[in-house]
Amino acid sequence: MVSKEAEKMMEDYLKKVERSMTEASKAKKQEVLKTLRAHIMDALQDQKGKMPETEIVKNTIKDLGMPKTESLLQKLVPFIILNIVGLFIIGVEAIAGRGYTFSVPYFVCVFSAVAVWEVWRHTIGERFENRRIDVIGFWLVYLVVIGELFLIEHYIFPVMGPATIMRVLEFVALREVLLGVVNPSIFVDLLLYQTLQSLLVELLLGFPGTGGVKLTSTVALIGGIITVLMSGFLILMPQEFQSKKCSNCGKEVEGNAKFCWSCGEELS
Repeated sequence: MVSKEAEKMMEDYLKKVERSMTEASKAKKQEVLKTLRAHIMDALQDQKGKMPETEIVKNTIKDLGMPKTESLLQKLVPFIILNIVGLFIIGVEAIAGRGYTFSVPYFVCVFSAVAVWEVWRHTIGERFENRRIDVIGFWLVYLVVIGELFLIEHYIFPVMGPATIMRVLEFVALREVLLGVVNPSIFVDLLLYQTLQSLLVELLLGFPGTGGVKLTSTVALIGGIITVLMSGFLILMPQEFQSKKCSNCGKEVEGNAKFCWSCGEELS
């Protein structure tokens, strides 16, 4: 007889799995749920008395893998952050009496970069499903933004801090690329903190004649070193932090998952 707490933990897990399998047939869902339930029950039987049942269920779920479900709010977080940064820039410009010589290029470049990246990702990227294709898309975003900055700087008004805009775009593009390699977003969010730190330095100290550009370059160098160290960790990280693609539907799941949480296909 399984305790109520362990039973509830198991049922909550199975419900979450069932909700995530949007591309699986009803029969496939039942097959996967039956297999997962059997795994958990076998673990409870084998390890009975060695530790609390809730701990056994928790450890077994960790071994089986947990589907990741994002709410609409979570999906909008990068968009919200970029808008908050833009409003912050406008506020600093108002205090410094600089007009909109930084915020306009920021909004133009950031949102055009997001648009280019999303179109690339949902067309060419999905067709080939290759990390090299993602890198090409990443550089395409850079080229588009460089072209926009050139036009703005030469034909509209001088741009203060184009290097900072480029670092903001690093977050937009690299977040998408890196999340295909590593699941915990904490590593990717480090890039965001680096970007915001550089942005603060350049906005507050990087106006013409203040020497802030040199300081910003130092911050960018430190951020680059952190990024290199993170890349080394990505190569050496444990399997459960890595991701792999389902051969049936092409969706990415964490490295230790036994099933694809989208279509229910068993993973090798």
